[in-house]
Amino acid sequence: MTRPRATAAAQLRYLPHRDLRKIYTNPSTSIYLRRCIERLEENSQERKRVE
Repeated sequence: MTRPRATAAAQLRYLPHRDLRKIYTNPSTSIYLRRCIERLEENSQERKRVE
């Protein structure tokens, strides 16, 4: 059974950077989703370095 917040976190990778920033800066965004966004950004920076 998939949990709602895990499902939401999995969908973050499909959002444009500007939308992720809006979600991240929204005061009602959970700490869990903020950490997921941070990890996504770290991973995208690492991929850019490798390419």
